[in-house]
Amino acid sequence: MSPAPASASAVAPGHVYSPHESVSVVVNKVGPFANPHETYRYYDLPYCKRTVEFTSGLGFTSGLEGAAEEGGDGVEGVEGHNNGDGVDHADHADHAAVLGAVKQKMSMGNALAGDRHETSPYDITFGDPVPFRTLCELELHPKQVQRFKEAVHDDYYFELLVEDLPMWGYVGAIEGEDLILGELEDSKTYLFPHLHFKLVVNENKIVSAHVYTQTHRKVDITDPTEPVNVAFSYSVEWVDEPNLQHKDRMSRYVDGAFLPDKLEIHWLSIINSFILVLLLTTFLSVILMRVLKQDFSSLVDMDEEAGVDEDEVGWKLLHGDV
Repeated sequence: MSPAPASASAVAPGHVYSPHESVSVVVNKVGPFANPHETYRYYDLPYCKRTVEFTSGLGFTSGLEGAAEEGGDGVEGVEGHNNGDGVDHADHADHAAVLGAVKQKMSMGNALAGDRHETSPYDITFGDPVPFRTLCELELHPKQVQRFKEAVHDDYYFELLVEDLPMWGYVGAIEGEDLILGELEDSKTYLFPHLHFKLVVNENKIVSAHVYTQTHRKVDITDPTEPVNVAFSYSVEWVDEPNLQHKDRMSRYVDGAFLPDKLEIHWLSIINSFILVLLLTTFLSVILMRVLKQDFSSLVDMDEEAGVDEDEVGWKLLHGDV
C-alpha cells in the first residue's frame, strides 16, 4: 500500500533551509495579460493536481495517468535509481505523491487582490538540481483542449510563488495568427507543458525566483476535437548569489515587473469622450431651444379668435392653467 498523498504548505519569507529540505511552490492565478485585474483560479485550467507516487522497489504509480521520464525506461523514483537528473532517488522510497489544489491561508490584502493561493505538485528540494522530471501525463479530453486553446488565444499568463516571490509565464503561444483576422487555417496553437525553475539563494535563503517556459517542448493543441496526450514536466536550477541580500530580494520587481502595478490611464480616450458628449449636448440644446422659441412666439403673437379655432395639445395646454 502506498503512503497517503502529501501537500506542501507555504513557507514564510526568510526561512533558512537545510540541505534537501522541501521547497514549496504555490500556484496563484491565471488570466489575460491585457487585463491583469481579470483573474481566475489556476486549476480552472486542467493542470496536474498531483505528481507521481514513489514506492519501494516497485516503480511508481500516479493519481492521474502513468508518467515516465522522457527518454527513460518508464521507472521513476525506484529505490537506488538515478533517473538521469543527477539526484539519487533512493531516499524517495515510500514517498507519497505531492498534492496540488489544496487551499492556503491568505491575508485580507491577498484576498482583496484576487489571489487564490493553492499548493502545487512540484517536488523541489533545497539545493538539488533537476535537469528533467515528469510531473504527470494527462490525456486531455476535447473540452479540456478547447479550454487550453481559448486561454492561449486570450493571451493567458500564470502566476506561481516561492515564499513571497512571484513568478510569471505564458500558458502557450500561437504561430501564424493574423493580427486582425485572428486564427487562420495554417496557424498553430501550442501549449507549454514544461517549466524551468531558476532559484537564487544566499546563505541558505531563497532571494530570487524565476520560471521559464521551454518552447522546444511545446505541444500542438490546434485541433480541439481530438484528445491530446500531454506530459507535464519541470526542471530546477539553483544559483548562488552572495551579492543579493534577502532584504533586497524585491528589488528586481521595481522596474522589471511582468505585470503592470496599476492600470494605465488613457487620457486621450477620456478627452475624446468628454468632447463628444459636450458636442452632442450642445447640438441637442440648440435644436430644443429653437423649437421651444418658435412655439412660444406663436403663442404670444396668436390672435385670441384664431386661438379658439386652433387645437392645442401637449405641454401647450399648460398656458391656460397659469
